[in-house]
Amino acid sequence: MLAPDLQSARALAARIEKLDVVDHTVTILDYVPPEQDEKLEILADLALFLPLHPRFDPAVPPASPEAQLALLADFRDVLRKGWGSSRDDPALAASADRLADTIDRILARAHQEPPGVVLSRLEAQLVGPLPDQLRRFWEALSPSADGVALGDLPYDVASRMLAPDGRARI
Repeated sequence: MLAPDLQSARALAARIEKLDVVDHTVTILDYVPPEQDEKLEILADLALFLPLHPRFDPAVPPASPEAQLALLADFRDVLRKGWGSSRDDPALAASADRLADTIDRILARAHQEPPGVVLSRLEAQLVGPLPDQLRRFWEALSPSADGVALGDLPYDVASRMLAPDGRARI
């Protein structure tokens, strides 16, 4: 349904929602969270218990592909000599051996292809979308002090629910 404006849409939605055949109604106003002050306080409290947003020091350059491969080789050696050689826990030893074998294959591949390409693929497989998920997590813990208003809604949502002339969809 369409209402001539938001105020009319709110009133009409409330009336329609009382009908037995209507489960619920949605207007653009439903996309703006209620009780934001309380929720912002909760997020601020939560942020106190978590470390500050991780920042990377641009002055420290990343290790070269060769240095990264050397670290992988060192880790493989620790697995073979440490955890892999411990027979106190056969399951741990078997896992360490499998991981060491996988690292051997990665190191062999790095001799066949450019090391940077191999390491980039490895990083993508190990962490996948984690960096983006962490960025969104930190953004969620740092919402605007003003909360969310109609003007903050994504264009795709706002344009479907509110016409340029002010008519509101229910």
